[in-house]
Amino acid sequence: MTIHPPAQIDWLVAAIGEDAALQFIETAGGSRLSVPCKTAGSRLEQTFGPEVATALQEQHGGTYYDVPVCRHWRVRRYRQMGLSLDDSARRAGVSRRRVVQIMATHDDPAPQPRTRTRRNDPSQLSMF
Repeated sequence: MTIHPPAQIDWLVAAIGEDAALQFIETAGGSRLSVPCKTAGSRLEQTFGPEVATALQEQHGGTYYDVPVCRHWRVRRYRQMGLSLDDSARRAGVSRRRVVQIMATHDDPAPQPRTRTRRNDPSQLSMF
C-alpha cells in the first residue's frame, strides 16, 4: 500500500524522505517556526538537523512556517509500520476509533464535486 503525503508536505517528503519527515512532523507539528535565510549554525539546524533545515530554508527561507499536524498521513504511516491501533492512536494524538475511521477511508480519495440534492417538500412554497 502506497501512502502519499498530503500536498502541504509533499515537498518536504521529496527532500528528506518519509521517515525524516514523519519524525519532524511528530516533533514540530502544530508549531510555527521562524525559517532563516541561511540555516548554517542556526537554531533551526541545531534542533532539527541540517537536512530538515535546508529543506525548510529552500521552501520558506526568511519567513515563518506553520508545521502541519498531518494526522491522517501519520496514522496511515504508523499502521504501515506495523503499529497497533492503540499505539497508532497514541502517537497521532487521536482516539482508537478515529484510527479505525481513518483506515476505513480510501488511500487517496479523489476530490469529488459537491452536488447539492434538494428535497422537494410539497408543503413549502417556492422562493423563486
